[in-house]
Amino acid sequence: MRPNIFPSPTSSLDEVKRISQREFDLSGEIEPLPGDIGQNFHVTASDGREFLFKIANPGEDCFALEAQNKVLAYLNQKDFAFQLLQIIPNLEGAEIIEIKDQRGHHHLARLFTWLNGEFLAKVNLEDKPDLLENLGRVLGQLDRALADLTLPQA
Repeated sequence: MRPNIFPSPTSSLDEVKRISQREFDLSGEIEPLPGDIGQNFHVTASDGREFLFKIANPGEDCFALEAQNKVLAYLNQKDFAFQLLQIIPNLEGAEIIEIKDQRGHHHLARLFTWLNGEFLAKVNLEDKPDLLENLGRVLGQLDRALADLTLPQA
């Protein structure tokens, strides 16, 4: 189910840099990424490590983000031949943090490991005919792995 959609967050690159430093002790380069609900950033730390920083839309509540985190943690326990994002807790161990943007609006945010690759929307499928077949295979593996997962109150 898609959450009630409010206007997307509008945090600036400087705000994200400050949050990354304060919450995760990360300094480096921040690059905005596309997102249709929230706000996403590619963080390249000064030591070369890469991360995905996601600021949730105000319509996404903490329960929904916690459920997403539980699903991701569950899937990361499985033995796949492909990588999945991993949640990076902040310096205090929180997987979801609350931030305030320059307008004073509160948002929930998370940090994940970065996965290198291409956005599917930017791929010329004629150049990569096996891509959709591989995507279907991966989605089938994820679907089978999730068949045994139960989330209370979900």
